[in-house]
Amino acid sequence: MDFIDRIKQSWETLVKPYPINTRSSQYYSPDAARPSGSLSQYSVETPPNLQGLIQEIGPLPPYSIIIGGCDDHSHLFMDLSDPAPGSILIAGDDQSGRSRLLDSILYSSAILNSPRRVRYAIIAPDISGLEYLTHRPQCYKAHATDTSEAIDLIYELAEIADYRRNNQQSGSAIILAVDDLTCLLSGMDDEMVEQLRWLVQVGPEVQIWTIATINSQDVTSIDPDFLNHFGTRLIGSMESNEAVNYLSGSEENRSNDVIVGAQFSVLFNEDWIRFWIPAVEEVVS
Repeated sequence: MDFIDRIKQSWETLVKPYPINTRSSQYYSPDAARPSGSLSQYSVETPPNLQGLIQEIGPLPPYSIIIGGCDDHSHLFMDLSDPAPGSILIAGDDQSGRSRLLDSILYSSAILNSPRRVRYAIIAPDISGLEYLTHRPQCYKAHATDTSEAIDLIYELAEIADYRRNNQQSGSAIILAVDDLTCLLSGMDDEMVEQLRWLVQVGPEVQIWTIATINSQDVTSIDPDFLNHFGTRLIGSMESNEAVNYLSGSEENRSNDVIVGAQFSVLFNEDWIRFWIPAVEEVVS
């Protein structure tokens, strides 16, 4: 049995006919959900609780993940069955909350979706302390960045993406969560980088999503063509306006006007919208 046959076998219970949607978008326009009933007129002053957000919003469409909560009690979520947003880049300075935002997004995917609908795989410098994510049935695999298993995982997901594209099939949505993209790239040769670049670019077409974090100090050290394949930019606190402008493609934005360690911003209908990182109850500080 060759490699691709093993991939097919391990995922055969999740595969279903799927007409590939090739829509794409340069910038992310997230969906906005508002809780039913009257909205409160006061602003949120502390990070909302993720479980509380989900209860407040009410039922969401299948394949939904929570991005964050806004000051006016509206909330941002994304539909993993729609490839338009593209892969997601989470950028910010040290202490901006990049990893916590990534973890919150993954946890929301597990709360809102069964393992048959959404799976995720994690690559991080240190996966200790992530048991609340790695022990859930939605977790496909979790590997430290400096291991050969992490590289094998990228190749495996690229093989799955290639199989789905060539056979016009899909299965569960798969999130590849990379905490510290620069650290991962530093240990990869050119062929490996090209595999990841391809996965970032075409993966969402077949419901394979890359969500990666990056330190703002590292953005200019990475090939701009690689970063341009991330259609969604979630931008946290940054001291450098140059880094903000580099990531947003604009010199007239206020996307870094966020609370350090608690808020990020995203482009929404040509405006930058601030949102809070939802707090996850299972995480013990």
